[in-house]
Amino acid sequence: MKKNYFLIKSPEERLKIHIDLKNKGYGRLIIETGIGIDLMHAETMVAVARAINDIIHRVCIPAPDELGTYGLKNSVIVIDLGVPEPEDIDPGKIWELLPVKPMKLYVYPVKGGLETIGYKECRILVAVVSIHIYLPKNRGY
Repeated sequence: MKKNYFLIKSPEERLKIHIDLKNKGYGRLIIETGIGIDLMHAETMVAVARAINDIIHRVCIPAPDELGTYGLKNSVIVIDLGVPEPEDIDPGKIWELLPVKPMKLYVYPVKGGLETIGYKECRILVAVVSIHIYLPKNRGY
């Protein structure tokens, strides 16, 4: 099976991906943000999963299928993640979290989010996520 998810390693690469998508005829359908928290173990991927679920549970995108456009399976998704330990991010695990698999997924983790002390000195980790969903423009109209 072909790998459809990629790790972005620099701000320049991230900007280039956004510009390339626009130049290839893609338009952004949605930009949404979410926050996820692991209250007990400060596990990065747990907080990231909760942030992505925060977005998924608040956003409904019926337009592509109802309007007869290309649909989300032809989408490209770019996800920016702010987490205390960006090296813990696995784009394959993020791919598995998505209810609709895009044509391509780009994941850009950066140092951010928050780690703090919770009840009985447990570590609390907060992840901040931004998702950009691109669709090819329908040139048939």
